[in-house]
Amino acid sequence: MVPRHEAFEHDARGLRRRPGQAHIAPAARAGLEVGVHSQALESRWMTLRAKFSLLLAVMAVAIVAIVGTAIGAFALLSQTLESPFRDAVRSLSALHELDLALQQRRELLRSGAAKSDATAAVVKLRRLAKRANDAVETLQAVEAGDAGQGFDDALITSLPQKVQTLFQLSEATLRTGEAPAARIAQTDAELTQFVQRLRARVDEQSQAAAEFSASLRAALLLALALELLAAAVIGYLVLRYLDKWIVTPVGQLREAARRLGEGDFTHRVPVEGKDEVAALGAEVNRMAGLVLEMQEARARQAKLAALGEMSRAVAHNIRNPLAGIRALAELTRAELNGDTELADRQSRIIDTVDRFDGWLREMLRSTSSQPTPLVEVAPWLEAVVKARQSSANTRQVRIVLDAADAPAKARFDPARLEHVLESLLTNALDASPPGGEVRCVAGQDGSVWWIRVEDDGPGVPEHVRDRIFEHGFTTKASGSGVGLAMALQIVRAHGGDLQLDPPGAPERTRGAAFTIRLPVNGPSPQRDAREQDGAAGSA
Repeated sequence: MVPRHEAFEHDARGLRRRPGQAHIAPAARAGLEVGVHSQALESRWMTLRAKFSLLLAVMAVAIVAIVGTAIGAFALLSQTLESPFRDAVRSLSALHELDLALQQRRELLRSGAAKSDATAAVVKLRRLAKRANDAVETLQAVEAGDAGQGFDDALITSLPQKVQTLFQLSEATLRTGEAPAARIAQTDAELTQFVQRLRARVDEQSQAAAEFSASLRAALLLALALELLAAAVIGYLVLRYLDKWIVTPVGQLREAARRLGEGDFTHRVPVEGKDEVAALGAEVNRMAGLVLEMQEARARQAKLAALGEMSRAVAHNIRNPLAGIRALAELTRAELNGDTELADRQSRIIDTVDRFDGWLREMLRSTSSQPTPLVEVAPWLEAVVKARQSSANTRQVRIVLDAADAPAKARFDPARLEHVLESLLTNALDASPPGGEVRCVAGQDGSVWWIRVEDDGPGVPEHVRDRIFEHGFTTKASGSGVGLAMALQIVRAHGGDLQLDPPGAPERTRGAAFTIRLPVNGPSPQRDAREQDGAAGSA
């Protein structure tokens, strides 16, 4: 099945012209790639909004992580360092108060003032007892906290009772002057020993906290360094992706605008991704491609118009002397009486002049717009193919016609289009080896019908595909380079198109294939008028 006519074919970069397509000028074909419509990019996997949202999300996560780490470090410092050190300071202060109260108790008992004024000494002793009890309560409160100092539970529990006992015995001594001195000394020694043990325990806890503080400081510095490194990496990535997604594409668009403004319509914006900037670049490429196509079309139109004017001028200048030659031959033949040999020669001269004049008239018709009749397609195709059958038999090549899918009737000039089909069949027969096959297939796609001519030859080389329809270009040693150019002009005059199909199509594996595409109802009058006006203006 013949593929439908498409002026463009899609690829990963956008739209590009098919190789060998008739309406592509070879000067601009090399490296030409046209951007796609924005509709081709509607299924975007990540828009600019999504990209910026992603970057903001990454930055937000990084900020939350840094702030959370700082808060966690502060809480950890408060829990592991501040509380233990605060408890150690309170414990040392309480132990100092307790030890000072015990010393002052001893001095009070030894002083003579206590013996002379027992009442004042008792009041002072009670104050010392109050200080000692407050210190013991502080020690118990510290030990009962979350951190604690690791005191001996039995020691802390018995400490209030021993302090109370010691000061009660001391007060009794002050009041009566009699007391168990041995018991007071023993209790005082036990309390002193308790205070020393508690102070040693606090020193051990402080030393352990200091060591832990050093290790914790190193860990926090490492965490801070990692956070700074992570922040630097995230900042670098954000800047890099901003450059990749915004700065570089915008710079490329600016460069494209400058190049296009200078008239370089072959310049293309590199299209990467599927976001809005990529869509804009594709649209810029498409715009440049369309402008370039219009320039190429105008140049082609000027060439074809010049060719038509030259053909008409040549035909006009040749027909005048041909008319004189024919008139002289007719006059000579009329004056010959009985000389049949000379009369036959003059008749052959007249027939040759008539055939040549008919060819000139046909050439004039091919370069001007003529009304197109309604023609039965299948019989016309059979007649054209049959006319080339003898040439095919001479080359030992088989011609196959398939018009099953062709329209019953179409509006075209059968004589002019016959020259096009004959030119394509002749080229296909010349390219096919003996025993090969030339296929002529016709079909219809809606309001367009087509004729495709395929051969079994080597195909058209890639480096000449873009020039195949140029006037004067030929790959044959004896070719003139006019046949395909004139064929293209005739097809375009019918409102159609002639193209060389791209190689490697699924329908064939070798050879070349030329496809004629024509409107079933013929060219519109408006289009004919536009082409004539354009040709006249270009000429």
